[in-house]
Amino acid sequence: MLRQALAQNDDARLISRKQQMKATLFQLVADQTGKLFDPRVLTIVWARPFAAYKSADLLLHDLYRFCRLIQQTDQPVQIIWAGKPFPFDKFAIDMINRLIRLSYKSERFAVLTGYEIHLSRLLNSAAQDRADYLHWMNIIEHQVRPLYYQQHEHWLMLVKQGMGEMLPRFDSDRMADEYYRMMYDQ
Repeated sequence: MLRQALAQNDDARLISRKQQMKATLFQLVADQTGKLFDPRVLTIVWARPFAAYKSADLLLHDLYRFCRLIQQTDQPVQIIWAGKPFPFDKFAIDMINRLIRLSYKSERFAVLTGYEIHLSRLLNSAAQDRADYLHWMNIIEHQVRPLYYQQHEHWLMLVKQGMGEMLPRFDSDRMADEYYRMMYDQ
């Protein structure tokens, strides 16, 4: 349905489907955390297996700035972290525990535990130094958030452009076709 809306340039249908997908994700957030996320709010998702090199805590580099970002009411932002640390990676385990503790302090910040295929699909239906952190925070605060709230038509155009470029590459149909060709069309 999402692809059809994109292919047919049907903005209303695309927005409707994205809202449905958000509602499904937010139901999982509510089930796991008790938090009720708003589907109208800009939502950022970081979802992958937890490891130090994957920068899960990059947005927390300046905790004050992060808290200011998620506490604003005129252009709110919700953030979801999801992942599972490797069993013997103490740093990753400590990182996810820190995120969980911090999430208790805000209704717009959730951590989903585990990272199974179902959760990965649901969440994706969304260098590691100070310079990177500043770069990403500036993009979120000064480009992404204003675009989402003040120029929604342009935001929608970017969503559709991104989907058009990325869906063919990360699609399960493409993966199955490629697997079939590799295994049986020799």
